[in-house]
Amino acid sequence: MDSPVRGFSHIQLRVSDVEASAAWWTSVLGLTPMSDGPMSGALPLAGNNGRFIVVISGERRDDAGGEVDHLAFSIGDRDALAGWGDHLTAAGIPHGGLVESNEGLSIHLTDPDGLAVELIAP
Repeated sequence: MDSPVRGFSHIQLRVSDVEASAAWWTSVLGLTPMSDGPMSGALPLAGNNGRFIVVISGERRDDAGGEVDHLAFSIGDRDALAGWGDHLTAAGIPHGGLVESNEGLSIHLTDPDGLAVELIAP
């Protein structure tokens, strides 16, 4: 039987400061807010013309279950990744620079709540 899953929809992150996190994700991934402000405490941010969404929501619970090691976002190619690294540096977003691994070339960052984020190109 074929899987009914058609693709990735969204990630919802519970954060300590919705505005600070939304600003970070907008700068780091070039996301676009889908509303003028949070709705019911959540702010959806669209990427790649709506092909994926990162929802930023407040009221982070101390007892929230589960743990995410990191989020990885695919970048089209190495030149685009290098250019985006320059953009992040110019925007004052700290990152570890370009790192080569057996998985590809990547940039590693940390969001305002300490979540590890990887941007990776083949």
